[in-house]
Amino acid sequence: MRLGTAALVALALALALPAGACQDTSGINQALITTDTLTLAAPTADSAVTPSAIDVASVSHARFPERSSDALLWDVALRKTGGALYFRPYPGSGTQIGAGINGPTSEDFAKLTTAPSRSNYGDSTVVVQEGKTYTVRSRQVAELGTVCVHYAKLSPLVANAAAGTVRIVLVSSAQCSDRRLTDN
Repeated sequence: MRLGTAALVALALALALPAGACQDTSGINQALITTDTLTLAAPTADSAVTPSAIDVASVSHARFPERSSDALLWDVALRKTGGALYFRPYPGSGTQIGAGINGPTSEDFAKLTTAPSRSNYGDSTVVVQEGKTYTVRSRQVAELGTVCVHYAKLSPLVANAAAGTVRIVLVSSAQCSDRRLTDN
């Protein structure tokens, strides 16, 4: 089907008028923040029902990178080595830039409202410390025709090295490359 120039102009005006007739209600500049509390378990033969990683770039934050369906869909995994718990960022694959982690810091979790800039994250494993604050930059993801990253902050509420588990609070931005970690 081929539309004439007049029909295209009329269609464009019809679509533009409602948007111009009122204030911006798109929410483009509004922060989209999600908060979640979840338990992670370092992978063992007995931990098949508890996730071992988080995915900052998705609404469903819990991931199982040991499963083929989640193998490339995580940002920070919990690992246990020598009786200690560690957060390990996703290293990336091929040309994809991996995730990064910053912390642990003594910064007040509630007062941290903006994640550090993209270059302030390391790709090394860091020790899990209860009550400390960490910030996470997700791996690169394709979203609405562009490549972006997502940002989050997390804090271990309870860490049990013997059991290989940690309960965390996670606050993440659902918008592409938005470092805001509060909706205020």
